[in-house]
Amino acid sequence: MLYAIKQNKGDIENLKSTIDAIVPHAFGDHSLCSSWCGYIKDPIGYRHKSLPYGKDLEGIELQRDIQTVFSKYSENTDKLANLGSSQSNESLNYIISTKAPKSKHFGGSQSLGFRVASAISQKNEGRNYVVEVNKNHSLSPGKFTSQQRERMDRKRKREKTKAATPAFKRKRRDKKGSRARSVRSKELREGDSYRSAISSTDKESPDIEEIPAPTAENDDFTLHLGNTSTVFFDLETTGLGISCDITQIAAVCGTKKFSQYVMPLQPITPGASKVTGLTRIGNVLYRNGTPVPYQNKEECLKEFISWLPENAVLFGHNIKSFDTKIIIQALTDENLINGFKAKCNGFVDTLHVFRAAYPERKSEKKSFKQEELVKDFLGKNFTYDAHNALGDVLALQELFGKAGFSLVHVQPHSFSVDFAYQTLINIEISNSNYESLKLLPISAGMTKKMAKSGLNIQHLKLAFRRGGVDGVCNVMSEENNGKVRVTKTKDFSCCCTVYKGRNSKSGDCRINLVRSMHFIIGSPTCSCMSVQ
Repeated sequence: MLYAIKQNKGDIENLKSTIDAIVPHAFGDHSLCSSWCGYIKDPIGYRHKSLPYGKDLEGIELQRDIQTVFSKYSENTDKLANLGSSQSNESLNYIISTKAPKSKHFGGSQSLGFRVASAISQKNEGRNYVVEVNKNHSLSPGKFTSQQRERMDRKRKREKTKAATPAFKRKRRDKKGSRARSVRSKELREGDSYRSAISSTDKESPDIEEIPAPTAENDDFTLHLGNTSTVFFDLETTGLGISCDITQIAAVCGTKKFSQYVMPLQPITPGASKVTGLTRIGNVLYRNGTPVPYQNKEECLKEFISWLPENAVLFGHNIKSFDTKIIIQALTDENLINGFKAKCNGFVDTLHVFRAAYPERKSEKKSFKQEELVKDFLGKNFTYDAHNALGDVLALQELFGKAGFSLVHVQPHSFSVDFAYQTLINIEISNSNYESLKLLPISAGMTKKMAKSGLNIQHLKLAFRRGGVDGVCNVMSEENNGKVRVTKTKDFSCCCTVYKGRNSKSGDCRINLVRSMHFIIGSPTCSCMSVQ
């Protein structure tokens, strides 16, 4: 409607014909449309930009009611054709508010008239009005005042020119839509935060359960490595998962060494036993068939914390994705995390240090495994007891010294104990969510993405109950720091898209999420969701 008035300003006949075509256009009748209609340009691919799902409206009674409203405008096009914009008035009001802000009571001051007059002068003459006023009163305009006012006027003209470009208007429209989507998502996640007489109704308790906001990326703050003690450390474990037990802890700081075996509660997997040589028979721990002394986990961790120097930073190869999670979990289980944080400032993953310092190895298809790096930097004649934690840390210390990295190379790849701890918590939450989301017939990758964003099946049910199809879409497409929570694809979360049947080429793999939600919550509520 506003576009019709703006495009046909002063043209009564064209404005009338355009208004008469709006309602039929929305209901799929384009016989009255002219060049402004996208259907005329592309009848097959045309979709409405401002109607639900881009489809035509339906319903004879609905069309008749809307037509009654638009007929009143059509009969008064002689009045509408000459309407102006209120933007100029709003612009002047804003300028006046900067000269006489409402937070101060200038209405009772004699300066109010001068303030309003200065605002009007700025509107009509630009920022240079101050210079002109000084000249009229035989005062020096001031060199710096003149320069500053000219700069401000040039800036205003640039901004005005930029605001008139299609790209700027498109960006402004996109921002407005993004804000509206954000508000809808937050209202849907929070439930009934306010409603008239919300606590005095006889109905059941208000729906105040909150769907969690998108999980933000864990802030990976680098450490300040000055005045810290470099400690190389490594773990051996019962397996490759983050829930496995520690079987050996080793560390070295200069000439000081630490190495202790730990009796695991879990069985050692055959794969881990083959690599480390550790086996457990009853209450005896063997390495390569020879019994080794061991401690329980709590005693070993306490001794390790006691051995650590003050302000220690633990260096290890590929520890960010594995070793740190294992040791943080073990420390948490034994309530020793605070004591560890008092001694240890954080970690440095040497794998990432080597990757950043020697990117050509990747193009040359050379491995960044510690064994390969040792061969390339220390020579093939250098031998060490690989996959024995103590042998690994001694070799890593030698390797790192040979590479001669400075703080500039190392610091970007450091991270704090808190970062490692929060990462472990996020993984546990994600794994819990994943177990509930496995009920949905969607890909494993998309399931992991949903779980990582903080959603579980109960949250999806809640979103569906509050907002139906659009509710699920809003929750999934919510943005956090410019990143979409799960997906914006409506084919994934909207039951109103065309459903490809089981006999179609991709019917078995593109089952609609909201269709699945209907099956989980209860029986389908519309014919498009019946079982095929």
